Amino acid sequence: TRVAGGIYHLSGAGQWTFIADPADRTASAQGLAFDAEDSLWIEGEDGVVVRRSDGSWPSSLEGGRRLDRFSEMAVSEGGDAVWLSDRGGRVLSRRQGDTWLDVALPSELSLAPHTMAVDPPGNLWLASETYAAVRWKGGAWQVFPRGEGLGAGYIERIWRDRIGDIWVNQWSETLGEGLTRLHCR
Repeated sequence: TRVAGGIYHLSGAGQWTFIADPADRTASAQGLAFDAEDSLWIEGEDGVVVRRSDGSWPSSLEGGRRLDRFSEMAVSEGGDAVWLSDRGGRVLSRRQGDTWLDVALPSELSLAPHTMAVDPPGNLWLASETYAAVRWKGGAWQVFPRGEGLGAGYIERIWRDRIGDIWVNQWSETLGEGLTRLHCR
């Protein structure tokens, strides 16, 4: 039997387990995160996929929103908050408990985010084609235009490391590639 898609998991005891994706949506996984309910969230080229702790692979969120309409995801440390970016849209969806809330992007952004991460205090960081970085903090957006605070480059990716710092990978024609580390703890 050929298994086309899935994720390998290494337990703390050193045991490998293959988690097969029956719909083969995990072939190009770019990001993985567990939420507070131990569901595995997977971001890939074809959208967002989730494997629930009961082993199910739903195609929709609670409330009926199809997962394939989302392109980016970010999960907070501890997994209590999950953020999803609508594919090409102007709205982010944020899970708070069992409810999904819509959060409109700031008007300065003309394109949807292409990378997102959540810092330890729970602030969402994202980047789009139009602005270097944007932060959701305390229910409000803070926009950092290129050249103001986070460099002048295009942001390729934003990550949260295991100790809680945010790393920003940037590129510009004049400076090339570089990393910026934000101490957010």
